Parts: sequence; structure tokens; C-alpha cells
Amino acid sequence: MKITKLLLSTKVTLVLLIAFAASMGVATFIENDHGTPVARGLVYDAWWFEVIMVWMAINFIAHIGQYILFHKNRWPVGLFHVAFVIIILGAGVTRYFSQEGMIHIREGEDKDMFYTMDKYLQIKDTESGEKFEKSVLLLPKNFKPKSVHSDIGGDNFQIVFEDYISGATEYFIDGEDTYVDIAVAMGAGREDYLVDKGRYIQLGSLTLSTKNDDQHPIRIFKEGDTWYIESEVHLQMMEMSSQKMGTMHVGEKQPLQLRSLYQWDEGAFLIKAIHENAKVTYVPEEDESIAKNLLDVIKYRVLDDKGNSITEAYVKMVSLSPGWSSFTHRGKTYSITYGPKQVKLPYSLYLNDFQLERYPGSQSPASYASEVMVMDGTAEFPYRIFMNNVLDYRGYRFYQASYDNDEKGTVLSVNQDRPGTYFTYLGYTLLTIGMFLTLFAKGSRFNILNKKVDSIKEKSAVQNATSKTFQPIVVASLAILLLVFSWSMIKPQDKQNDFQIPKNHADAYGQLIVQDLDGRMKPLNTLANEIVRKISGKSYIQIQENGQELRLSPEQFLLALQMDPKGFSERPIIKIDQAKSYEVFQKLNIPPTDRLSFMDLVDAEGAYIIQDLVEQANQLKPSQRNEAHNELLKTDERFNIFYGLLTGDFLRLFPNRWDANNTWFTGQQFMQGFDDEDAVFVKNITPLYLQAIQKGINDGDWEEAEETLSYIALYQKKAGEEVYPNTSSIKAELIYTQLNLGSRLFAPFWLLGAVMLVLAIWMLFKNSLRLEQFWKAGVWLAWIGFVVFSLHLSLRWYIAKHPPWSDGFEMLVFVAWGVLLFGLLFAKKSRFTVPLGLIFSGTLLFVGFLDWLNPEITNLMPVLHSYWLKIHVAVIVSGYAPLALSAIIGLLCLIFLIFKPKNVEKSWYANIRELQIVNEMSITIGLFLLTIGTFLGGVWANESWGRYWAWDPKETWALISIIVYAFILHLRLVPSLKSSLLYNLASLWAFGAIIMTSFGVNYYLSGLHSYAKGDPVPVPLWVYWAILILLIISGLALWKFNQMKNDEKRALVV
Repeated sequence: MKITKLLLSTKVTLVLLIAFAASMGVATFIENDHGTPVARGLVYDAWWFEVIMVWMAINFIAHIGQYILFHKNRWPVGLFHVAFVIIILGAGVTRYFSQEGMIHIREGEDKDMFYTMDKYLQIKDTESGEKFEKSVLLLPKNFKPKSVHSDIGGDNFQIVFEDYISGATEYFIDGEDTYVDIAVAMGAGREDYLVDKGRYIQLGSLTLSTKNDDQHPIRIFKEGDTWYIESEVHLQMMEMSSQKMGTMHVGEKQPLQLRSLYQWDEGAFLIKAIHENAKVTYVPEEDESIAKNLLDVIKYRVLDDKGNSITEAYVKMVSLSPGWSSFTHRGKTYSITYGPKQVKLPYSLYLNDFQLERYPGSQSPASYASEVMVMDGTAEFPYRIFMNNVLDYRGYRFYQASYDNDEKGTVLSVNQDRPGTYFTYLGYTLLTIGMFLTLFAKGSRFNILNKKVDSIKEKSAVQNATSKTFQPIVVASLAILLLVFSWSMIKPQDKQNDFQIPKNHADAYGQLIVQDLDGRMKPLNTLANEIVRKISGKSYIQIQENGQELRLSPEQFLLALQMDPKGFSERPIIKIDQAKSYEVFQKLNIPPTDRLSFMDLVDAEGAYIIQDLVEQANQLKPSQRNEAHNELLKTDERFNIFYGLLTGDFLRLFPNRWDANNTWFTGQQFMQGFDDEDAVFVKNITPLYLQAIQKGINDGDWEEAEETLSYIALYQKKAGEEVYPNTSSIKAELIYTQLNLGSRLFAPFWLLGAVMLVLAIWMLFKNSLRLEQFWKAGVWLAWIGFVVFSLHLSLRWYIAKHPPWSDGFEMLVFVAWGVLLFGLLFAKKSRFTVPLGLIFSGTLLFVGFLDWLNPEITNLMPVLHSYWLKIHVAVIVSGYAPLALSAIIGLLCLIFLIFKPKNVEKSWYANIRELQIVNEMSITIGLFLLTIGTFLGGVWANESWGRYWAWDPKETWALISIIVYAFILHLRLVPSLKSSLLYNLASLWAFGAIIMTSFGVNYYLSGLHSYAKGDPVPVPLWVYWAILILLIISGLALWKFNQMKNDEKRALVV
């Protein structure tokens, strides 16, 4: 009985939660280093991991009775605990009763079979058709030979998997076999095949066989000592060494020419080599950059019932159609393979058409879709499968996964998991309802905390008079603050001299539309600002002219550079960090400076002086680069941007009305398919415009320049009308760029937050009506800042045509907005939430506009074109904000502990308890939003990819964050862990899980949400300093807390 009570105790449940979270965290790094199958095999599909989940589910049920969670005053709490049990049950159903796989269909083909995700040992008797199939998990990490026994056709075999070769490359030794090495190019890609003699490969709608078999249109075979090629289709030939052309007519037979290109309508192939009297073996590729693009290979051996070797073979680890090998035993022929097995569908899919759409003028996919026909007996119907639009029919779900390089075939993922999905969705629904109602249930912890904080505020209300010396300080501080806040919002742009080109004309030039390299249409003003910010690190270009310092607007700079490219190439414009670029200055043989000219980096012969340094830095992994390497690569980027300006590569101002992909071109690209009249215009209009500008500079008459500029604008509207932005979008983006609110708000937020924090601390001890008025004024200023901040986000949303939380930069800014919002919403619960919200929001804005995140508005990936982007990401990122607020409150409480006065009044304890209550309420709201947002992401994943959970590192770390914060909220249920210090430390450091979820996964782990593909980038130096400071604060708080008396510690407990 005691053992049962212990196993079902809250303590054990907390241990299980930490074990569950730690296991998942380790698994994400295992996946990054060794691949998804290893992570699944060692952790996610391991028996002990399932035991933890089942044990937690049992304990949840036990706690419902132990804490009477279905009491009439708190039944919603019991409801969402039951929901977690149902979700775990759904996960079990999915784990053991679902099927996943892939199906590949070419245009004009129908398929009724898919290949499983799980790998099987498969043996079949080629005569009787009898099969042996067994699921076998082989992992590359710490691989050990594994034996499997089979009984088929009355014969007993032992199959021994002897070796797992990661990133395997082919190697030939002496043997008895023949292999044909073929390279195939179809569409934009190339694939290499090593084909056994007598086998065939698919070439689009054709097949190529390595034996003289009339079933295949193209045949390569040997007669006597000569290899021949025979074709039933017309082929064009080109000898690669001499570029000599030839023809092969239908039905013609010719001697095979190695290293010659054979072309037909759909593509081309080349026979690289024929290996006779050979045997293929595989060895690990030593070059990591090559190995990561190679398949893994399994070596296995077949033994008879007496242990004698019958055959050995290699098989490549593929997702579709594994290679089969044959062997003979006692007069019977068997085929054997290891890999995905075929599963028959109850109907077939016919691919009518695969469609790929790209963003205008770029190769980036905007969307791709498969037009299929579902053929179920006499019932047939068409369906369009694309991202976020899954075909769901008779228990199977098909979603768009990939496509062939020639864009003539599609790869669909298949999922059969209706029962598991229903269970899980039921759990998600009950969880959402329960968490929402918990916020209002009379007996819930949240409601109790709400009453407690109101009670504390009433008891601690003090009306002491403020000292005469303090009031003037507060008045002066708030007056200065109001001036600074207002100035930062309405201050004029830095005064900029016309420098020959009037500012108003340059602004008009900036209203032209340009197509960037990713296909986004935007005002030239936006591109100019992005370029200037990257080159100079500022929003303007500063130059010396006649002994005066002049500032050029971005548009003035672009025009001036086109007018005088040589002169501006010699001006020191390119930013460089003096302290981090010692090696660069040595190479250039110039003294350190903070600005370089383009010509400083080019020698007399036009060679790039630091090219070798750049190549050395690029050859290093990101994790191996130091600050000097990173600064060198930034300098290289600035140099290349400046070079692109000199060549005009960025100024894609001219649409080609006949281009199928609505591509816009530079003036130098007038030969790119324009009709004659448009080509003449594109070729000549820029020189004419620059001549008109020169005329304006010489005689002050800008009418001709303005007229020429209007011609360019009119041409853009007419020739590019299909992608030309509407007027309101252009105006909105011009306003957004000019206001630049994001980078202007952090300073007033910091200042206002700092003054209000000082005021809040002072009001702990003394208060008055005047101070209350000052406080209200500060709150009003904070609300004004919030409204301005909201305007900034709204403008970005309108311009981008998608919610402003689609990438790392936007997410950081949105969290800053949310932190400020929750700080203001909790203002009546504690004075400290507003200043803390302001300070942390300003800090996040400051970090967001550093050069390690890209603030540019970009196009969305195809999967993000969904209403779920508005729902899932908004909810989950909104959860980050109150959790960030709780971390800052925890930090403030630790600082209060460090600076605890010797003579403490009751109000001091009351205010810390008040902060801790707000902290817990903030964590509760944040945890609920994070949990609901994570599971809404599961619904989105199911709608987009056909499965609600895939253990992707992003969703896994979101779940880890949920577990971590659930652990914190339940600490109070264990008497020995009910400590003010422990709670504040936990709420501070737990935010590390959120940072890992939102940024760490994106840049340090591989997965669907990753930017760095698991190749870690260096951590900024300031991060280490921040961690060190927080560790010092934590240590000092622990030391000071241990010096407190027990009754003082109890006075801090909520």
C-alpha cells in the first residue's frame, strides 16, 4: 500500500515530468547528430519512454481523486487533467494502430500501393509468391550485428545484418557481376544510378533496361565483346569530349558510346562507365559535405539452417521502392530486401497534372499542387492536393510532401490514423474548454490567487506623505521622460543636404516599384533603406564634401552612385568593425578605420584583396568561426552589395510583359525576351533619366527628370500590371519605412520603464495623491506606446499580406508587443508589471534590430499560406509574453531578496507576495496559451501534413516548455519544495526552455522549422554575459535567503 501511494504521489509525478522533458530534450539533439530514426529508436519509440507516459496518465487519474478536482467549484481543472489522459491514450492508438508511408506518382500514371515509413525484412518465394515480412529497426548509432530467423517455403534462413554504413560511397572490387553506371538529367535535377545487368530504371514515361528486352523502349546490352544501345524512341547524341552531335533513329541499334549524352523530349542520360567482372561494396564517405547527401547502406548475409552462407548483399536505405536481391536455395529462387514494404490501397490515385507556382521573378516555390483522380471501382472524382489541403478518403489521408525535379511527378505522404486522431482531437477540445473555464472557476487556483492579490493590495494601501525632496525629482523625471518620449515619436529625420539631387526628387524615385531576388514587389525606397542599412549600419550615408559632412538619404545615395560610380567607389562608405578586423587591415595594408571604400578592397588589377581570407572563413563550420571570421563575412557581404549596386544587379525595375513568371529585369537585361519596342525603352530610359538628372544639377531645371521618371513609373504599371502593388499598399510601405517605429520605440520604453520602476519601488514605502497622479501619467504614456507599437505591427501585417509572426525577427517583435500588453493588463494587480513590461519589451526590440536577425519583409513558404498561421502562431507566441513577464518578475523578486532592508516592514513582504501571485497568474495564462497553441499546431500539422504529431524538434521543445512550466506550478503541492526562492529561481530559468523553443531549435537543430539545418551558429557574446549576470544574481539571492529566519521565509510564501 505504501509503495502504491508513493508511486502515485505528487513527488513521483514531478519526477516523471522532469524525466519526460529531459528525455525529449536529449532526443532532439540525438536527432540532430544522428538522424530521426535513431532518435525514434532510442527515445520516442522506446519501451521506457512509453512507460513514463502511461505512468503519468495513471498518476493524473489518481490526482483527480486525491485533490477532488471534480468538485463543483473546480471541475474545469479536473476536465483538462482528464484531457491529458485522453491525449496520451490517443498517442498510444496512433503508435500501435496507425500506418504512415509515401506514394510516388508520375503524370499519366495511377497507383494503388504505398510504401511504409517503417522498415521491414522481406523475403518472397518467386514461384509460389509466399512472403515473409518482419519489422526490423536498425540504427546507425552504436550499430551491432542483428540476426533475424525466417521460415518460408519450408526453408529456414538466418539473415544477419552485418554492417550499417552511413553516407556510403560505392567501391568496386573483383567479382562476377556487371554494373552499368548511369547519370540521368530530367527537369532541373540529376540522379545517378548503378544498375545491375538485367535490371531496368524508370526515365519519366520511358524505361531503360540493361538487357535486350523488348518490353523496354531503351535497351543497353552486350553482344560478343561489344556493348550496344537500341532505342524505340528518337535520340539526339552529343559526344562530351568533342561536342560532336549525332542522331539515333527509332528502332536503330548502335555501338554504345561511353561519356556521351543521349537526349529525348523528357530529358537525357549518360553512361559514365560499365563495370564488368566486378563486385560492388560500400565504404563510408570521408568528406562530410559529400556524405550528408549520400544514402546509408545496410550489408546483410543470408545463412541456411546449418549456418552456411548462401549470399551476401547491400541495400540502400530509401523511402520508396527498395532494391531487391535474389538467391537460390535447394532449387528454389528467393528475392530479399530490407526497407519500406508495399501496402495496397482500397482504391487508386491517378495523377492528371502536377503544378508548381513560383513567386514572380524567382525560383522560390509559392505553392505546388497535385491534380489527382480518385478511382474507387465505378466511383471516380477529381481532387486537388496541396499544402494545407489534404485528401481524406476512406480512412487514408494524402498530403503534398515533395515532387520530382522535372515537375512531372509528385510524392504524397500517406497516413491512416482516424481512431488515434479522434481520441487526440477529443483531448484537445476538452483541454481547451477546461483551461478556459479554469480562469473563472470559483475554486480554481487562479481565482484564489486573484482574490489573494486584491486582499494584499487592500491591506497594504498606505497614504504616507512623500518627502519634499523626492517630489521635485519625480516631477522633473516625468517631465524629461515625456519630452524624450514625444521627441522619439515625432522627431524629424536627420537633416540631409540635397547634394546635387533634391530630396523631393529622390523621394519620388523611391516610389518606383522594384522586384527583389525573392520575387517580392516593393517600393524602391524599401530596397534603398535595406541596402544602406547593410552597407553603413545606419539609415543614411555620410560623406565628406568640400570640408563638410553631408548626409544622403538612401534614394539620394542610389542616384548619386549611378551618376558617379567611380567617385563613390573611392569614398569610405562600407562599415567595418575596427576591433574585430585586424587581419583585414593587415591584408589591405592600411591603418584601422570604421569605414572602407570599395576601392580599398580592390587592387590595381581589379582583384578582390581579401578573397583568400573570405574563402578560409567560409570553409569553416559556423560553430568554428570566431568574431573576426563573422565580421569578415559581414564585410564581404557589404562589399558584394556595393558591387551589385555598381553593376545595377539590384535595380530590377522593368517588367517583361511576356514573361510567364512575371519577372522584372534591370536596364542591362533588355535582351531578356522583351518585344522590340519595350527592349528599346528598357535599354535607353535609364541613361536618358541620368542625363536629365545631370541637366537638373547643371541648370536647376528638374522638369525633364521628373517627366522621365513618370515614364518609368507608367511603364511599370502597364507592363507589370499583374504583380504591381495597389496604391494603398505602396503608401503603407512608404509610411512604414519612413516611421521606422520598431527601432525608435526601445529607447522611450527603456526610459519610461526605468522611471516607473524607481517610482514603484519608492511607493513601496511612501505614497501620496501626487505620486498616484504621476503613476497614472506613466501608465497612460505606456498605453500610448502600446498603441503606437500596435500601429507598427498592423502596418507590417497589411504590407506583407500575412500576420507579422512568420519568422524569427517578427516573432521576437510580437513577443515584445505581448509582454507590454500583459504588463498593462496586470497593472491593477501589481505596480511592477508595467515598468517590467516596458523594460523587457524595449530590450526585445533592441535585440530584434541588431544585425543577427533580418528585419526585412519576406515571402512565405508554401506551407505557411494558411489561416492556421493566424491562429496557431498567434496563440503560442502570445503565450511567450506572460511567461517572459513571469521571468522578469522572478528576477525582480530575487533582486529584492538581495537588497532586503535590515528593518523590514510588513508591506515589503506583502509586495513580494503580490509580485509572486502575479507571477503565478502570469505563468498560468502563459502555460494555458502555450499548451493550447501547441496542440492547435498539431491540428494544423494534421491538416497540412496528414499527422498531428511527428516529434519535430520545434513541437517537441514546445511540449518540453509545457512540462517545465507545469512542473513549476505544481511545486507548491510538495511541502519541501514550497519556497519563495525556489519558485522565483524556477520562473526565471524556465524561460530558457522558451528561448530554446523559439530560437534554439531554429538555429541549432535540424527539423521542419529549422533555418540552420542543425549546423550550429556561434552564440553572441552578450548571451554569455547575460547568463553570467543571472547566475551571480541567483547565487546572491540564495545566499541572502539562507540567512533569513524561518518565519521570514514563511512570510514570503503565497
